[in-house]
Amino acid sequence: MAFSSTQERASDTLELILPSGQTYTRLKGLKEWNFGEFEAQPEFLNPKRQPGAKSYGDYFVAYGGESADEVAKRMKDTISNALDSVDGENVIMVTHGGALWVFYLLLDLVKDPVPIMPNCGIYEYTYDKGQFDIVQIIDPVAEKIYKISEEEKNVRN
Repeated sequence: MAFSSTQERASDTLELILPSGQTYTRLKGLKEWNFGEFEAQPEFLNPKRQPGAKSYGDYFVAYGGESADEVAKRMKDTISNALDSVDGENVIMVTHGGALWVFYLLLDLVKDPVPIMPNCGIYEYTYDKGQFDIVQIIDPVAEKIYKISEEEKNVRN
């Protein structure tokens, strides 16, 4: 089963990797973070992150965009609903770096999340009964695989 953001660059990427003729579902909830007036502007215009901050927080809200919390919740709801609908199948989803990063932070699975967000990066998760677990992060450009050890993970009750 395959899912993609409705944004063309994501569906184009998915079509490159799927077997010819395989269908997929486009989900609006997988779209990139809405940066408001910063949309489609060079990244150097983005604000510098505050010391210790792992995201832009609610910075873009003042410019008509989404907060990090809004994006993360949208992503978690969309991904959870999609995974609940496929009942145990392996799934590939193509989304966007900013949205994927705040989703990763929301899950709070790793003690010290290092910003590994390579272009075309692959985050491999498991999902069972509403619970996510991170397995590895793959950087195909640098040809590196970052396996997430149990020692690196947060303790779950």
